[in-house]
Amino acid sequence: MRIIIDLQGAQTTSRFRGIGRYSLALTKEIARQAGFHDIWLVLNENFPSTIDIIKSQFTNLIPQNQILIFRTPFPVSYDNPGNIWRARTAELLREFFLANLRPDIVYVTSLFEGWLDNATTSIGIFEKAGKTAVTLYDLVPFLNQETYLPEQPARNYYFNKIDSLKKADLLMSISEFARQEGIGALHLEPERVVNISTAIDGIFLPIKLSSDETQAVCKRYGITRPFVMYTGGFDPRKNLSTLFKAFSLLPNLRDNYQMLLVGEASRNVQEILRAEAKKFGIGDCLVLTDYVPDNDLVGLYNSCKLFVFPSLHEGFGLPALEAMACGAPTIGSNATSIPEVIGHKDALFDPTNPRDIAEKINAILTDDGLRNFLSEHGLQQAKKFSWQASARRALDAFETIAPVTGSDRSVFLPTDKNLYEKLIDSIAAIPQDHTQPTNRDLINTAQSIWDNEQTVDQASRIRKFLEYSR
Repeated sequence: MRIIIDLQGAQTTSRFRGIGRYSLALTKEIARQAGFHDIWLVLNENFPSTIDIIKSQFTNLIPQNQILIFRTPFPVSYDNPGNIWRARTAELLREFFLANLRPDIVYVTSLFEGWLDNATTSIGIFEKAGKTAVTLYDLVPFLNQETYLPEQPARNYYFNKIDSLKKADLLMSISEFARQEGIGALHLEPERVVNISTAIDGIFLPIKLSSDETQAVCKRYGITRPFVMYTGGFDPRKNLSTLFKAFSLLPNLRDNYQMLLVGEASRNVQEILRAEAKKFGIGDCLVLTDYVPDNDLVGLYNSCKLFVFPSLHEGFGLPALEAMACGAPTIGSNATSIPEVIGHKDALFDPTNPRDIAEKINAILTDDGLRNFLSEHGLQQAKKFSWQASARRALDAFETIAPVTGSDRSVFLPTDKNLYEKLIDSIAAIPQDHTQPTNRDLINTAQSIWDNEQTVDQASRIRKFLEYSR
């Protein structure tokens, strides 16, 4: 099969979050296990600083001439109403570009891109090329619209993405919980949704830090006492206010431990967190790190006395798995996907009950045997998740929706004239209710069409040359 992977999930600001890690790591492992399948990557020219970095990640995995760059007008982020004509045009151009690659499978690693970034994703608005697969991470905004989609423009954007999601032939969930959530909330046929699970980077493992190394990493982040750690974002569903209240119920431990929150947060969010901690009388215990590089993150996981994950809703809960893989005693919510990740009832608590959280924290911090048990359990549990297994499940799922036919797909075909005419007609039909295209927009659109056709043509000529030279 010719499998085209849209890797914009590793180009936008998602590259700094779990989605970016997931997209890149899974794609690399799919490339390793591809066998007779033909893997191509598609990247967006609007993120030039990421292109060479991503290409370097696939050295010896995918030929560099099979990493293609598509072009669209710019800017196209949907948060600005003035971009809407360009954004819709960009969606058509991308789908036209993919159609000309004659794929068996188009795999979109992150569909919900393009609100704040100049990314372009869609399914089935132009000409569906081959079968389409997408990653299903979670449906948090869909199920919590008042919190996450209070404004109509963002809601319109999100529900357009939901419409695209529903058109996919295959949805690959990151947990069994996310699979069941997709089936139930979106009324999807169960056979269209496959749980391929997830894994973590190999850097997350137990390490022996010397006393000096431990002191150094702690000093960098203002840690002066043993600490309880959390990382994983700061939006309302992360339930940090309840964690603060739970910590406040433990005066003896509160005086001897700090509460470390790891992650980049805006000044406004930091002020809210500090005010919330002060309200519960633990302001002097709270440490906020801002951005932490991976090496230090591993060091902190290995140094914490306890990792706590109180989230109310997760598609998977990657930080808990990272912490366990480092040997950190880990406890978390008994909600959504988190029990799948943690895998032991004694490490779970009711995230809506501060006293239940407090009792769990107290039990572990005052019992060396229990803490050691959870540390060892976490190490064994983390071994159940691997990129090799997730990639194999993905490839197996691809083969169920686009079985190999034996047809010759070594080279591309010339652009279909009818397809080209459909593209022009589709662009002309875009409603101009928000903005009208300027002459510059039209010129940039024409240039994008030309450049994209040249990219496909060049890739085809290279493939022909390689085929004929064998």
